[in-house]
Amino acid sequence: FLRSRGVKLIEEDGQRAYRDQCFVRGKEEDQALCEDGVYTGEHYMAVLDGVTAKGQKTIEGMTTGAFAVKKLLEELDRLAPELTAAQAVEQLNAALARCYDVPFEEVEPCERLQANIALYSCRRKEVWLFGDCQAMVNERRLENPKKVDRVLAEARALVLELDALEGRAAPDGEDPGRQFILPLLRRQALLANRPGEFGYDVLDGGPIQA
Repeated sequence: FLRSRGVKLIEEDGQRAYRDQCFVRGKEEDQALCEDGVYTGEHYMAVLDGVTAKGQKTIEGMTTGAFAVKKLLEELDRLAPELTAAQAVEQLNAALARCYDVPFEEVEPCERLQANIALYSCRRKEVWLFGDCQAMVNERRLENPKKVDRVLAEARALVLELDALEGRAAPDGEDPGRQFILPLLRRQALLANRPGEFGYDVLDGGPIQA
């Protein structure tokens, strides 16, 4: 999970300053495997959520989700302050595109670099969400959920309920529901940035059609 605590924005005589206290902790015991990140710069602030890797590929010792966040944190420093949301997303996505050593279409869907971002533009005073992420503005929660996640979560719960009714007990540390949907989790990247009922937004370096 990822939390940001005590972020304060201060406007004084047209000049912006900020103080931030952030806490990031990944779900694994080894925090080197954490796939999330926080960015606080002069013109932008962001929370990044690397998509949990479904494949086995690592880059520089990192999962694809963690490496995607690393490259996006570097690119955030290069964003011009006057960019629109679409321009910022295009530049960030292009940073991931440059990381592939083969054409995007030849990359296995489960091996793609993928991340979601909640981005605040200090110049425009706007919050931009790209991907499955959330933000809170004046006690109002902003969401951008994925229908495919809801469908797969329900399928996972169904498997667990059926196993319970049949008296099947999974060994400690195993999740038969997740094992059931894992093939779909590995294929769902085919829906990334595509229109349609199950299409969804994500930064992955590929064409954005959604």
